[in-house]
Amino acid sequence: DAFNVMTTFAKTEQVDLIICDSVASLVPKSELEDGAIYKEGIAVQARALSRNLRMLTGVLARSGTTLLMINQTRTAPLAWGAKEISAGGKALKFYSSIRLSVNRTEKIKGKGEEQVGSTLKVTAVKNKVAFPFKSCTVDLYFSSGIDLTADTFDMAAELEVITKTGNTYMFEGQKLGVGREQTLQRLKDDTALYLNIQKTLQSLISQ
Repeated sequence: DAFNVMTTFAKTEQVDLIICDSVASLVPKSELEDGAIYKEGIAVQARALSRNLRMLTGVLARSGTTLLMINQTRTAPLAWGAKEISAGGKALKFYSSIRLSVNRTEKIKGKGEEQVGSTLKVTAVKNKVAFPFKSCTVDLYFSSGIDLTADTFDMAAELEVITKTGNTYMFEGQKLGVGREQTLQRLKDDTALYLNIQKTLQSLISQ
């Protein structure tokens, strides 16, 4: 039923993005039948994904719709080497154009040691449209999502658009702040300055 809904939306050619949350929660029809949960079913979910994805990918390509499928990892029993696997078998890995692995590396704490977000490491474990295996870190706040200002600042500092002397950050001879947090607050308060740094960064990347 879930795949029928996604296919119907894609065929309208009026939907740009479909999000499936999550692959691990998709329940095969056989498991919903009375008593089926107590029966051993070998790769039922994987076979269902394989059948549906080979039909859905063609519809998505013709309609220009992007399908984002969120998945979870599971501990692989009796596994040698890799200890974690993603749910749903190998079909989803095969049909995906881009696969991103998202892992939390640090907790972001606010006042009173309360956790307000997480620092995430995102790695492209598969990429058919650009170079694979590249990674980045982003700050994700529970109240507002990914902090684009922090992302821009970190990239600008890495490419030396923003320079650092001691603990002081500078941009084109202008002092931005002392320390990362103070500098980020300055960029959030001064929209014109932030946009100027962003424009300079984009121009450098596009060269």
